[in-house]
Amino acid sequence: MALPISPTPVLKGEDSKRFNLQLVKSSKKRISKKARERGLVLMRAVLKNADV
Repeated sequence: MALPISPTPVLKGEDSKRFNLQLVKSSKKRISKKARERGLVLMRAVLKNADV
């Protein structure tokens, strides 16, 4: 029998501030063409095997 999925914890205080700062910082970073292509190849492989 499968275990139920527990709820996602809510970030508060310093944890929330740190998460938001990292989110803003990472959203400004650009990825390399090689990393982007690797992601696209993986996405296509997943979608190819998906039951749509």
